[in-house]
Amino acid sequence: MNWALAQELETCQHQALLYVIADSADPNGVTRHCDPDYMASKARLSRATMFRRLSELEDLKVLSRRKYYTEAGTPRYEIKLDLDLRISLPLRSRRKGDEDDPDGENAEIPKSQAETLAGAESHGSETGAVSPVRPAQSHSCDSISPTLSKELPPNPPPGGFRSKREVERSEEREAVWRAFLGVYPGISAMPQDDARNALDALPIDETEWAISSAPLYAAECRKLSKAPKNAHTWLRKAMFKNFPRGGPPPARPDSFAADSPEGRALAALHQVARKTIPTINGRVTYRGEVTPQLLAFAQAGERSAWPWIESSDATRDQIAAWARFIEAHVPGPRGPLIETRGLGANQRAGIHAPWPWPPKKDGSIYQNPVPEEPDHA
Repeated sequence: MNWALAQELETCQHQALLYVIADSADPNGVTRHCDPDYMASKARLSRATMFRRLSELEDLKVLSRRKYYTEAGTPRYEIKLDLDLRISLPLRSRRKGDEDDPDGENAEIPKSQAETLAGAESHGSETGAVSPVRPAQSHSCDSISPTLSKELPPNPPPGGFRSKREVERSEEREAVWRAFLGVYPGISAMPQDDARNALDALPIDETEWAISSAPLYAAECRKLSKAPKNAHTWLRKAMFKNFPRGGPPPARPDSFAADSPEGRALAALHQVARKTIPTINGRVTYRGEVTPQLLAFAQAGERSAWPWIESSDATRDQIAAWARFIEAHVPGPRGPLIETRGLGANQRAGIHAPWPWPPKKDGSIYQNPVPEEPDHA
């Protein structure tokens, strides 16, 4: 306001309008919610005259304005004052058409006052001693209230009114916060303002990661009988990244049709291990993951056609590789992997397996009977 008082504009209408704008501006000279009707009312101007004076102030570079619409579609202005500018213009008299001041030069003189003035003129004409009395010329500033600030509405929140995209983004963030409130353990007893600020500081994809990880973190806390960390600490340190993105992996099926590729592969694998695979209602049960390496066993064929790998110094590495493979993929109790054939001097020990070596991790089969770098662990 002190800056506005220091300006010397050519009419009091300009001065009054500048007072109204400056009185609600922030320290940077920005008023973000200017209502044209409100400005016109407080400056005692008609709406049309207010806009003319506003344009003239803009031409003088005293201010700049930006028009926008609220969510309800109401026009508003954001006005920026040039606080570095100093204006000193000569005061000019009221122009024709400046009819906004009811006490201005076009105001009607009350009847009683007119009669008094008429009598004074008549007396002066008779005696020549009294000059004609003219009504005092009222100025357009006379009706301006000197105390504007007490009646001005408060400024909007920092940032002013928001665009449609900003509103949508805010609603999205609010939904994310509500979702986080519903899953983070013990958050009702924690500083929620700090947690909200920490969540809002994350990119939206990481907020989804945090929300999907919170139930896993809660389960971990229950399992270890430990209290969860404050939510803002957990978020700021990105501790949700200790859990898989997107929450727990989908549950794997634990049974397969016996005639499916998975079912045939698991049956062949268990035949190598000399173990019967559980089968219920035509479905085989397996608790582990059926990887491409295991699916290779679907092409193993009948056991009677498998080669016999006789135990010897030459095949010791092959049999050890099969033993490790079976140990890793066939859980639970089972008999010895090596079997014996024949009697007496003709007795031989070894294993039946579909191939000389277990399949690779990508499911391919070694063609060379002795791989240089085995990949079947």
